[in-house]
Amino acid sequence: MNRFEWWYKRVVIFDFLYKTNVTNSYHIPKIKNIVINCGVKSGVQDPKAIIPVMYALKCISGQKPIYTFAKKSIANFKLRKGFPIGVKVTIRDIPSLFLLDNIIHIVLPRFRDFKGFSSHTFDQFGNISIGIHDLYLFPQVEYHYDLLPKDLGCTCTILFHSSKKTNISIIPKMNQLYLMAHQMPFLNT
Repeated sequence: MNRFEWWYKRVVIFDFLYKTNVTNSYHIPKIKNIVINCGVKSGVQDPKAIIPVMYALKCISGQKPIYTFAKKSIANFKLRKGFPIGVKVTIRDIPSLFLLDNIIHIVLPRFRDFKGFSSHTFDQFGNISIGIHDLYLFPQVEYHYDLLPKDLGCTCTILFHSSKKTNISIIPKMNQLYLMAHQMPFLNT
């Protein structure tokens, strides 16, 4: 049992049950998957510029990313339909828990002037998106400083799987309590 599983079984479940009126541990929200998406501006003119970004996401996630392609042509950007414009990777199950632990305890403390997330960052289904302005905040990538462009960021979206019997109006609050039990910082709003 790793540290994250131990923390989940010993602390998160009891903390969540104590703070809410949920009596069954099966009604605790669970992470469905985490999606990391990187868009590459220079990928339109030079398709080989996407290769270092693919390598970085492979180092972060431990699995091979896929290309994302342009859905329509835009003449002002010299973009044609079907051009590769970025990469994304979807992480499920146990590796998603490792990545969440990595984001909470390593990447977020490296943000400059970061106080915490607002409770308004959740969408209506309780999912949260985090914009990471620099991929070098991940410890897996900081050793490959010379391979990546300097202004490369990504978006991490954490998707939750909630019980069908849960009221849709309280799902974002429940997911926020779940992430707070994992020590993710939130502002008092």
